[in-house]
Formats: sequence, structure tokens, C-alpha cells
Amino acid sequence: MKNTRIYQRLNTRASVLLFLLIVATCACSKKNDPNPDPNIFTPIASFDYTLTPMGNVVRATFTNTSQNADTYQWDFGDGTTSTQVNPVKDYPRPVSKPRIYNVVLTAYDTINKTLNRKSKSIQIDP
Repeated sequence: MKNTRIYQRLNTRASVLLFLLIVATCACSKKNDPNPDPNIFTPIASFDYTLTPMGNVVRATFTNTSQNADTYQWDFGDGTTSTQVNPVKDYPRPVSKPRIYNVVLTAYDTINKTLNRKSKSIQIDP
């Protein structure tokens, strides 16, 4: 009877230790690693632009030079947006003083769920 109690205590202690070991192992695993593959490159948002005066508007032609991205979101700084790769935007030509717009390009890698943003201020002269 004495041996049975000792065996039960050892069996219980072993079960508890095994349980704690499993919990500790699971708690340390990286299930939500944001970049699990070391060969994945984060997007690099980048763009250039040219301005062409055209009467009452100034046409901004944007050239997307981003890397490692598959979709794009442009914010032209005036409440309008685009998802085109290389959009063209007509800004109203100011009457008296220059107007500055903050243009933001967000480059997304939708497969790996990563993104990067680049902003530039553009000045539209009268």
C-alpha cells in the first residue's frame, strides 16, 4: 500500500512537470511572427513626379519606383486617392499664392502583409 502511494505521488508529479513543460514550449513558439521567412523583403515605397501647367490646372504625373510591393494606395493631399501604379492627377492652379499638397504613397506586399509609406510635399504655383 505504501508503494502504491509513492507511485501515485511520482506519477502525479511527473504529469505536472510534463504539463508545465508543454505549456512553456507552446508559450515560447513564434506563431505570429510578422516576417517568418528571412528571404521576404519589406516593401520600399518610392516615387518621382513631374508637374506640367495646363491652363487652369497643373498636371502631376507620378512615377512609382517602389520595390517589393504588389498593390499601392496614393493619397494626393486634397482628399482624393488612387490605386493605380502610376497615376496622373490634375490640381487646380492657384490664383494668387502657391499651394502645397502632401502626397503619400503606401506600398503593400499583400502576401506577407507588410507595407511602407513615402510622402513628398509638392508645390503648385499660380
